[in-house]
Amino acid sequence: MALQLAIEHETGVILNYWKISTTDVCWYIGGRCIIVDGYIDYQARLDGKVPLGTKIYEYMDNDFHVEPDDNLVYEAYEKLKTLPEWSGAIDV
Repeated sequence: MALQLAIEHETGVILNYWKISTTDVCWYIGGRCIIVDGYIDYQARLDGKVPLGTKIYEYMDNDFHVEPDDNLVYEAYEKLKTLPEWSGAIDV
């Protein structure tokens, strides 16, 4: 699972393929972290290219609560899609 959305990196490169690399508990904030890596496209990721951009999101537990039997990665993608900057993102 990943998200497809054209987002311009600070260098001017357009990153189109976004894959969550980490969803974890952030003990220092008492919540969860989602780290998303951006690639030029899906093929770049398949070819083993390094991500050209990374976005980090930190949530307090009450802002991103999941049950023990929930799929954490799926819920993280769903959470990202509620943010204005991910409006229009497509599941790929």
